[in-house]
Amino acid sequence: MKTIFSLLALAVTFSGDAMAQQPPSGPPPAGCQCAQGHWYDPNVKSCVTTACEVVKGMPDGDKGGGFFAWNGHLFTKTACTNPNTNTCLNGPAGTICTFAGNGTAGTAPDGSVVKTSPITPGTLAFHSKFNALLFTENNKIRGVHPMNDTFYTLAGSGSPGYLEGPALSARMQDISGLTTHPTLGYVYFSQFNSYALLRSVNLGSSVTTSLIAGDPNVANQSVDGPATAGAKMWWPRDISLSSSGVLYFVEVFSKKLRTITNSNQGATVCTFPGVSNVSGFALGSGTDVFLLDATGNRVLRSSLSCAAPVQLATGLTGPMIYDGAKNRLVLKKGANQVVEIKGVNSNSTVLAPTVLAGSGAFGNAGDTGAGPAAQLKGVNGLAIGPGGHLYISTGDKIRVLKQ
Repeated sequence: MKTIFSLLALAVTFSGDAMAQQPPSGPPPAGCQCAQGHWYDPNVKSCVTTACEVVKGMPDGDKGGGFFAWNGHLFTKTACTNPNTNTCLNGPAGTICTFAGNGTAGTAPDGSVVKTSPITPGTLAFHSKFNALLFTENNKIRGVHPMNDTFYTLAGSGSPGYLEGPALSARMQDISGLTTHPTLGYVYFSQFNSYALLRSVNLGSSVTTSLIAGDPNVANQSVDGPATAGAKMWWPRDISLSSSGVLYFVEVFSKKLRTITNSNQGATVCTFPGVSNVSGFALGSGTDVFLLDATGNRVLRSSLSCAAPVQLATGLTGPMIYDGAKNRLVLKKGANQVVEIKGVNSNSTVLAPTVLAGSGAFGNAGDTGAGPAAQLKGVNGLAIGPGGHLYISTGDKIRVLKQ
């Protein structure tokens, strides 16, 4: 059977215009009330006189808990940021708790309350524009609703393969990388060991997918050229968006740093020397690039010009993310621990890895306690959310660590 590889993109476009009318709203939680004629805007976290900005292309109707969706907008009269906010985020730094999942692996229907429902999360990403945590699950990209803590599906039918069309009918598989555009609403994702494509989904009035780059019929090739008429990809592992909006990804076996240019070309930037098997990739600040080499489980720092890598640590694996606010890498140690390496920029002094979460034991115990004492059921994805808090996806939960 032919094996093909891919890099894909999910493009989300929204309308932030004020509505000509205001929909009804259910009763707000006690003590949380905007003045009459005002609505809560999650982007500014205050009461406003205009309609809320689009959260996603959700169906119209009552969403429960005092929330209403209408014409792609989410409204509420409550001035609470989220009536179901995790209480552990009110505790001391280093506290861990469950953000989503009841400890049972599975897939819950859209609209299910996240803390009491099964989940099998993979890669994570936080969408800062729409204040939503995204995760991959069973050939879908799903999200946790930022206002009422319920699940929704952003794209994917759940069937593997490649199929264009309406976002919820589209087919995808083997999703490994997930990142978002902080201002434009785009969501990008890479497919590992499957179709070599770059795609987009528009969640406006017409919800469809379209091909941006790649060739679904060619395997094991790394070829530059016009994005939809010649460019081919070979095992894209992770993807990162630079501060200037340029999308970069690294291919596992070619060790190439590649990009999609402004002129819509699939292009090789450079090839990393002395790296055997790229199992993780993240952009740092400036021109720093961080890599994981599966040979020796080495953590390396290079650059956008593929300078000779500098070894920062060994014995660590992916997922790996860069947290610029704290000048650190966050990644996995063993099967059930999350560690940080501080001082990773090229002008800093690198510190030894320290454990953030996970005792090393397999399980779900330890909620509302210290992160290093808690159990984890593996580490599938990592993301930094609001306030710098760390989100960790495991086999059947998403945990959040207060930072």
